[in-house]
Amino acid sequence: MNRIIIVLAVFIGLAANLSAKQSDIQKVKSASENWRSQQGLVILNDFRDLLSMPNVASNLQDMAKNADWIESYIAKRGFKFQRLEAGGAPYIYAELNQPGASKTVLIYAHFDGQPVNLSNWSSSPWQPQLRDNLVEAGGKDVSWPTAANQIKEHWRLFARSSGDDKAPVIALMAAIDALKSEGINRSVNIKLILDGEEEAGSPTLEKLLDKYAELLKADLMLFCDGPMHQSRQRQLVFGVRGTIGLNLTTYGPSRPLHSGHYGNWAPNAAEQMIAALDSIHDENGRIAIQDYYLDVRQMTEEEKRAISVMPEMDAQLKKDLVIAESRLKDTRVEEAIMQPAAVITGVEVGSTRDKARNVLVPQAHASINFRLVANQQPTKVRQLVENHFRQQGYYVINELASEKVRSQHSKVLSLMWEKSGYPAFRSSLESAEAIKLSNILSHLEGDKPLMTPTMGGSLPIYLFEKALNIPIIILPVANHDNNQHGPNENLRIKNLWEAIDVYAAVLAEFGK
Repeated sequence: MNRIIIVLAVFIGLAANLSAKQSDIQKVKSASENWRSQQGLVILNDFRDLLSMPNVASNLQDMAKNADWIESYIAKRGFKFQRLEAGGAPYIYAELNQPGASKTVLIYAHFDGQPVNLSNWSSSPWQPQLRDNLVEAGGKDVSWPTAANQIKEHWRLFARSSGDDKAPVIALMAAIDALKSEGINRSVNIKLILDGEEEAGSPTLEKLLDKYAELLKADLMLFCDGPMHQSRQRQLVFGVRGTIGLNLTTYGPSRPLHSGHYGNWAPNAAEQMIAALDSIHDENGRIAIQDYYLDVRQMTEEEKRAISVMPEMDAQLKKDLVIAESRLKDTRVEEAIMQPAAVITGVEVGSTRDKARNVLVPQAHASINFRLVANQQPTKVRQLVENHFRQQGYYVINELASEKVRSQHSKVLSLMWEKSGYPAFRSSLESAEAIKLSNILSHLEGDKPLMTPTMGGSLPIYLFEKALNIPIIILPVANHDNNQHGPNENLRIKNLWEAIDVYAAVLAEFGK
């Protein structure tokens, strides 16, 4: 009887704690919603101001202007900050302590963006434009609102870095404001590390971490980058793929030649490039490079289970994207991104259509983006790729070919590797921190978030893992169809609003 009483007491206590937690989180959600209803236009205007600043990492002057704006913005919330630099675009470190808090959360986001081709955009990437849908779906321009109650959740804000990755800066500050407005204490100290060169591969990050690792100590690191699941369900992500870029050049004659006079006599740079690229994959879409999969970490049973309960989105994606078959046939998208990829991102040779000329050109160029998975290393990948092309009969060099080299070898292939490559990151779905975050989001949104083993994109998380030795979890907020890296990048207003809810809940509850 005593044992039954004890069990009942424990059960009742747990139920009471659960009910209290749900009540606390609903208060947080209510505070966030009230703040948006009052200050939604101010939040949106702030986002517009931040997005109006060009932010390609190679332009250090532009990046300094972005950093100035962000520092002023976060200082209004009481953050103490310093700018960290090691020869490239700036990073911003900031902290905001909470009296009585025993835990610290380190939050990462980046404020640089991909370069743009202005001719591909429907409006200027630096003049944020509201529309009621995707451009591809016939979205119409919407006039900028003059009051918070005019803002519609289904609208999208089009600008470079709207989805990738300036939104967390705005949403996090709004969450802090929302909690303060209702007198809700944060349960954690906050540290920020805002990256000004992520889209350039974060080339100086390792130097900064070597110098400032002690400054960044925390109990948990949240990487706030990347898209939500295609089902629009909230997800916690536990890995990213690594990356390394390769630029290729093949060679024909030393000057353009008439295709009639020399077309079946002189070497053709275009044909050699096509053959080189075609050799990379087999007929099933797998990478055909010898030993390429030897180091690939296999999925755990826990990762397989996590994927199996996710909504199946492949059929809808094929319909939306107008494709008949996915690259790996019957492999669902969440499993495909657990495998390595070699993506041909561009080919440049001669001219086509109304600009076509009947000539053999001296050179052909192509770019490949290799996406690596856990246990693969960029140096090993480079070795395997170069050996593969040698096996295809190419004379491989790591510079542009001289006339002497071209005259001595019939199939010359120049491989120029980008310097910013880095390995993948993958961690456990069952850590105490992961379970705690999952519970907070479950109470906030009513459904348990998806526990996603990895996302397909790349982030330099491995450097933080090595330098800080703390749990790292990715918390994406952008819509999956945000066109990141491409023209007409956008963020749904609903995603921005929900990001405020999520950050407020984590700040209020994680330290309890």
